[in-house]
Formats: sequence, structure tokens, C-alpha cells
Amino acid sequence: MSVKGRIFIYILGAMSLLGGGITLYNGAGFGLIILGALLLLTTFFESRYHWFSNGLITQNPDWQKTNEIFHDDESSQWVRVWFNAKSGERRYIKSDTPPAP
Repeated sequence: MSVKGRIFIYILGAMSLLGGGITLYNGAGFGLIILGALLLLTTFFESRYHWFSNGLITQNPDWQKTNEIFHDDESSQWVRVWFNAKSGERRYIKSDTPPAP
């Protein structure tokens, strides 16, 4: 998600919490409070690509380079997937070369 999108969701979530808090006084607004909390929490804990320098991953023997390469539209760069078999974690590292046809 872009930075502007995250900011928009944060504002929307805060407004929902505030509106729910105000209307809660009248016996309503519980749904707005739940919506606002969900928007804020899911945006805050959203997992995104883990961009790391090549040196940190390529020098660690636990990380294995995969054949998976894709074009990231947000950064307009090629990205290679690295995999850690011990933890099951995947990392996405910018690559200078596109995939072979």
C-alpha cells in the first residue's frame, strides 16, 4: 500500500473511532468503534515486502535464492525472492536483471 493510502486509512480509522465515541453516548456507535479499530490495526500490522540490502541476505548461508523474479509496479523494479528454509520466511530483494525468457 502506498504511503498516501496508509495515511488515508489512518485518518478514516481515527474518524470512525471518534464518531463512534461521540455517538456511543447516545447508545449507538459501537459498530463505528469496531470499524475504526479494525482499520487502524490492520493497516498498522500490514505485512509488506521486506526490502533488505543484498549483502545481508547473500552472505548468510541460511538464505537461498529462488528462481522467482517479478516486476514490482510500485517501485518499477525487478524483485527476486529469497527463502530461509529454517524459518520459512521470504524476503524480497531488488534485482538488476529481469528474468530469463
